[in-house]
Amino acid sequence: MEHRRKSSAWTAPRPLLVAASVAQTLDEAVAAYERGDHATAFRGFLCAAEQGYARAQFNLGVAYHSGKGVPQDYTEAERWFRRAATQGISVDQFNLGVVYRNGEGVPQDYNEAVQWFRRAAEQSDARAQFNLGIAYRNGEGVPQDYTEAAKWYRRAAKQDNTGAQSDLGTMYIKGQGVSQDYGEAMKWYRRAAKQGYTIVHFNFARTEASARSSSANACDALTLFVQLAPMRNRAMSDTMSKGGFSSASA
Repeated sequence: MEHRRKSSAWTAPRPLLVAASVAQTLDEAVAAYERGDHATAFRGFLCAAEQGYARAQFNLGVAYHSGKGVPQDYTEAERWFRRAATQGISVDQFNLGVVYRNGEGVPQDYNEAVQWFRRAAEQSDARAQFNLGIAYRNGEGVPQDYTEAAKWYRRAAKQDNTGAQSDLGTMYIKGQGVSQDYGEAMKWYRRAAKQGYTIVHFNFARTEASARSSSANACDALTLFVQLAPMRNRAMSDTMSKGGFSSASA
């Protein structure tokens, strides 16, 4: 019996060696992705993903979703995102929520989307918190609830999510889920503006806020508006409301 225990000790390091090898394969795949060799990256991600590595499963999902290194396949992307998401990876939970909200490779399902956004949001993922706020504001997958929308917008806004900062400002303008407060609206608009968030509805709402605020705030807002004017035509997309994905190297 004692001899058997000593013999078995020789085999114990083998799984560790395998794990180290897979981890190295994953690192090499990420390096390949970053230098633009997506085909090599895909093969490495697949190898590690099949060993159960959540990070690799996430990267594989991104590869299938973007069509980099492999033909674009939303169904496969959803399958790999789900495998990683069930391991508690917040970025995959967020991505899976986007997949279901947009109906990419799966039937569009706002209820399922909200479930995954919530799991990621509870892990402090700012994009998921923003999207959960959108769901409550629009009543998509949950009953419309401006108070809940404002709560999740605020959590994301405090992490400098510009979409959430802008939407939270708008809720203060309209008094939706919060007491109407133009000064508070200006604060959040200004924070978003300083990060370059200059889409049309933001400028309109900020101008409305300045017209109803104190003269000092109005002056500050006008100065800020002039400073940002050259940026107004920059092509900026609200990736979080449409469903953006993190890069495979994340």
